[in-house]
Amino acid sequence: PNGRYDYVYYVTSNFSAREYNLTRHAGTCFSLAEYLEFSNDQKCLPALKSALDYMKLFSVPGLEDPKTTCFVERGLATMGSNGLATLALAKYMKVTNDRKDQELLKRMCNWILTQIADDGNFKGHKQNYNTGTYTDAQVLYYPGEVIYGLVMSYNLLKEHRWIDGANKIANWIINVRDKDLKPLKLAHDHWMLYGLNELYRITPNQIYIDYTVKICQAIMHRQILESQYPDYSGAHNNKGDPSSTQAATRSEGLLAAYKLLKDFGNMPEFSNKVLEYAKRSISFQLRTQYTKLNTIYVRNAKKALGGFRQSLNSHSIRIDYVQHNLSSLI
Repeated sequence: PNGRYDYVYYVTSNFSAREYNLTRHAGTCFSLAEYLEFSNDQKCLPALKSALDYMKLFSVPGLEDPKTTCFVERGLATMGSNGLATLALAKYMKVTNDRKDQELLKRMCNWILTQIADDGNFKGHKQNYNTGTYTDAQVLYYPGEVIYGLVMSYNLLKEHRWIDGANKIANWIINVRDKDLKPLKLAHDHWMLYGLNELYRITPNQIYIDYTVKICQAIMHRQILESQYPDYSGAHNNKGDPSSTQAATRSEGLLAAYKLLKDFGNMPEFSNKVLEYAKRSISFQLRTQYTKLNTIYVRNAKKALGGFRQSLNSHSIRIDYVQHNLSSLI
C-alpha cells in the first residue's frame, strides 16, 4: 500500500525480508513501465504510480545546486539510484504522456550534470549527503545507468546539455577507463549497451559501435554452450549454480546491442550471432521462472507464480531478478 515492493521473497519458507534497495526499486519501476508500453495492460498502472510516488519520498535538493534534485537512501546519493530514478520517471512519462513531473525530471537530470567531472568521470559514485564528500566505492553499472537515463530524458524534453553529459561519460569510459583492456576482459555491462544504443542514434560515433561489438564478444565468450547438465545451456559461467539474473542482464545487453548493430553496424553475420546467443540465454532464463507446473509443491504457489528465482537451485525471488528477466523478454 505504501508503494514499496516486496523486495525479496523466500519461496521455500514463505517469508519476505524487510531489507531494501532504492536503486533496484527504481530499476523495477522502469521494467514495469516497459511492460505497460509493451502490453498496454492498464492493470499495472496503479502499482507503477504508487511505486514512483514512494521513490519520490527520497528526493532532496542537490548540495552543489539546491535548484536540482537528487535521491538519498541511508545518507547516500548514489549515481546508480539517481540514474535509474531518472530512467524510470522518463519512461513512465513517455508511456503515459503524464507530464506533471516534468520539472522534477529536469531537476534530476541537472543534478547528474553537477556530478560529472571535466574529464567525463564522475566526481564520485556515492556522495555522503551530510558532508558532501564521496566514498571510495566504484560501481560498474552506474555510468551506463546514468547515460541511459539522460538520453531517455533528452528524448522527452530535448535538453542538449543532457546529451553532452552522456557523451562525456561514454567517451571517458571508452577512451580512458577501458582504453587498454582487451575485448574479452571488458565488463558485461548491459546498462552501457542500453545507453549506447540510444546515444548513438542521437550522436553517431563509430567508437560506440566498436565498443558495443567488444562487449558482445566478451559476453558471448562466457556463455555456456555445452554442459554435463543440459539445463545449464545458455547460462553464463559463474562457477556453480548458474544465476538467472546474470543471464538476464547479458541477454538485455545483447538485445540492445543487436538493435544498434542491425540498424547501423553493417555486420549482419555478427548481428545474427548476437541474436542467437541472446535467444539461448533466454531459454535458460525461462527455466528459472516459477510456473504452474513447478510450484506444485511450494508453500504459497500463488505468491511465487511468475517470479524468477535466483538460480536453478536457489529459491528466492528478488525484485531485480524479475525486473531484468522481464526487460529481457520484452
